[in-house]
Amino acid sequence: YAGADIAFEPGIGDIVDRVTEPGFDPDNDPDDDAFVDSIEFDPTAATVLFWMMGGV
Repeated sequence: YAGADIAFEPGIGDIVDRVTEPGFDPDNDPDDDAFVDSIEFDPTAATVLFWMMGGV
């Protein structure tokens, strides 16, 4: 979980906290929609994480 956090911006913990908040509704709330749009996935970091986990 913590290692996978490097592949996402904001971090996975922040994403989970936000999307599990009561009333989270990106379809009808512009702030929630902007948060979803702000999530970035870093494929390079994910590849590094994959190789690190495979080498363990």
